[in-house]
Amino acid sequence: MLSLSLLLLLLLFSPLVLCRFRDVSGHNSDTLELSSSSRFRRETPTVMAENHLYYTSHFYTGDTFSDTWYELTNETASTYHAQLSDGYYLYDSVQLQFKFPFYGHYIESVAITTHGFLSTADILHRAIYLTQFIAPFSADFNPSLSDTSRIYYTSTADLFVAQWSNVYLDTNQSEGAFTFQVQLRPSGEITFAYKTIPLSVRQTSKRAYSSVSGLADGFILNNGGSLYLYSYHNVTLPDDRNLTRAVYVLTPLPNCVTATDKHSCNDTSCTTSFECGWCESLSLCSDGIDRMRQEWYDADCHNTALSYCTSKTAASTSPVVVVIVVLVVILLVITPGTILLTLLLVYAVYRYRKGGGLWVVTSQVKPEKCDQVVLREADDANTS
Repeated sequence: MLSLSLLLLLLLFSPLVLCRFRDVSGHNSDTLELSSSSRFRRETPTVMAENHLYYTSHFYTGDTFSDTWYELTNETASTYHAQLSDGYYLYDSVQLQFKFPFYGHYIESVAITTHGFLSTADILHRAIYLTQFIAPFSADFNPSLSDTSRIYYTSTADLFVAQWSNVYLDTNQSEGAFTFQVQLRPSGEITFAYKTIPLSVRQTSKRAYSSVSGLADGFILNNGGSLYLYSYHNVTLPDDRNLTRAVYVLTPLPNCVTATDKHSCNDTSCTTSFECGWCESLSLCSDGIDRMRQEWYDADCHNTALSYCTSKTAASTSPVVVVIVVLVVILLVITPGTILLTLLLVYAVYRYRKGGGLWVVTSQVKPEKCDQVVLREADDANTS
């Protein structure tokens, strides 16, 4: 009976576990096949929408690609990055010409990597591929394998685009070249556009490097001089879709950090699933789980922050609570011997809701040794 209870626990709570930083090779989703002749005729776009708490994502096929793709080449007003285009395990920081809201926090630069993602980390470190990233298609790409591989970017006052053209997987060049891009806008909107993708994210993961398409954010805490990197949220997009000539548009949703005063902070707490509080000493709205966590705790905001929301809307009810109640009832019905397991479960969920659900991605982050990390910084960008 106890084994059966444990099995039910694993089955029912697997979504909770999988929302942590994970390998997406086990994620299931419907595969959408795109016509090879799509570029020669008008198509009715396929649209699929999903809610990810901090963002909504819309997946488009059909003619949306042609309307979205922003071609970067040597002939266009873009920057060709010579070092990244002929490198492997490299990144380079690029200044944005606008403040970009990422998970509600404004960032002014990103690091373009050879591996198909942008790092949004405040401190570039050895684990930038684990969290604080924007990944149209993060994989083990090695641009140095081909003279035709190119990494471009362009930055204006209302648009930033990074493009990976004709890049190959390091250990599977025979699978073909990948061409895709990411677009950032001042509104916080993120667009992934895919021109040629010979393998799905899942297929790529099975062949070599663990691949991912999505977003992630985290924060660094200083504990006695040692820096610890935490991840608190991932947007992991379905990994089995045919992405050739497809588009993802990710639109930010309101969260605590986006509230600018106590009234909007209270409104956000009342109308979303976030438990926001307003800290007067920092003039900051937060639930304590974001990039400002260090400042939040240093200022004792976790004890002094105020929230005046007395009731939640129906939209903010967490499905986790429903699952907990159902699971507890099932466990108690099966056998009294599962009472201890139930108590442990309730405590675990309590810790999760109080912020104990944060998970350490890596410890001992030492930015002063960036030249020794897995991803090392490239030379300054070259233009042509």
